[in-house]
Amino acid sequence: MSELDGKLASSSQQTVARLVKALPEETPSMLWRSTLNEALLAQSTRAQRKRLIWRFARPTVGLSLACVLAVAVFVLPVSRHSQAGLRDTPPAVSSPDSLAAGLFQIHRDDVRAVDLAGTGLNPIEATDEQSKAPATSQDDYSESDLDL
Repeated sequence: MSELDGKLASSSQQTVARLVKALPEETPSMLWRSTLNEALLAQSTRAQRKRLIWRFARPTVGLSLACVLAVAVFVLPVSRHSQAGLRDTPPAVSSPDSLAAGLFQIHRDDVRAVDLAGTGLNPIEATDEQSKAPATSQDDYSESDLDL
């Protein structure tokens, strides 16, 4: 403490203290105060606007990320599973003719699934496994079997 008191009592500090006391006392003008108040008001308005935007943007961003996560976790694995269920192995393409044949087969399978499913069934539930097997005598029926 004595070092600090000694430095404050030095001649250079005393000279600075006298110069500061000799300065005329100025009061800020009304124009300067008015300009300062306007600048402070504009600054506070910008800050309030940013706070308001963040008040709505933060939950919106959070909900958006939660929705993306939910789609990634629940919807994408189901759609991959359903596609794998319809076509276990993709058709091999060795020539342009086999490509066309593969596309026609995929189209026929999709049309059959829509015809069988209507609006109530999932395409996995609507696959017709018997269409790939050769026809047997059990597949043949007459109108008397339907009891119409």
